[in-house]
Amino acid sequence: MSWPASPSLDNYRNAWESGFGRYFVNTIVITVATVAIVLVLSIPASYSIARSNSKLVSKGFSMVLLGLAIPAQAVIV
Repeated sequence: MSWPASPSLDNYRNAWESGFGRYFVNTIVITVATVAIVLVLSIPASYSIARSNSKLVSKGFSMVLLGLAIPAQAVIV
């Protein structure tokens, strides 16, 4: 494999003209909607976890932090 003899940007123009713009807009819409849903669900959940004084919530939060601190490769071995 080697570099092309005469590089050009024609393929990018052809991609945009053949409908790539629609795919790009679809991707942006799905991404924005997903981020909005995640924020709407996670912000109240994190607030309630942070304000809770329950021992069960405290132990659960500690387990989550422990899970983040230990790499998955260490658990597999």
